[in-house]
Amino acid sequence: MRHVSVSSFLVRFGVLLVLAAGFACQSDVAKQVPPAPVEPAPAEETVSWNEATSDVPARKVQWRVIDHDEVPRNEAFSMEVRVLSGESPTSLQRLDLKGWMPDHGHGFVQDPSVSTLDIGHYRVDGVLLHMRGTWELRLQLFDANGLDVVVIELEL
Repeated sequence: MRHVSVSSFLVRFGVLLVLAAGFACQSDVAKQVPPAPVEPAPAEETVSWNEATSDVPARKVQWRVIDHDEVPRNEAFSMEVRVLSGESPTSLQRLDLKGWMPDHGHGFVQDPSVSTLDIGHYRVDGVLLHMRGTWELRLQLFDANGLDVVVIELEL
């Protein structure tokens, strides 16, 4: 009769347990059903774009509020702006946004910041319409031909 030390027995037993566990995992993996494919997001955008008129022929300016359901009063908000020539994005040297209340003779109490997201696509943060009344959001579009001002009129 052969004598096996306790430590040798435990090592051999441990190796057998590891091998058995490995085989069990492989057979479980083979039985798993792949997850159902994820449906792609709808192509339609959930927030519609508003359009503003430019004096430059074929230029179209679109805008939308992106962090509220509607333009808020006395609460800073952000907006996206797209500038198109026909249906294609068009490059600008710079885009600024100035606010004006024609009935009161003043503008914003703070200047919003503008970031370029892509060609013809901008984000404006920190827009604050602090009073009730008529507001003109004046988008200043700077390109190689000079300045084009597009006015968005809002009533709060």
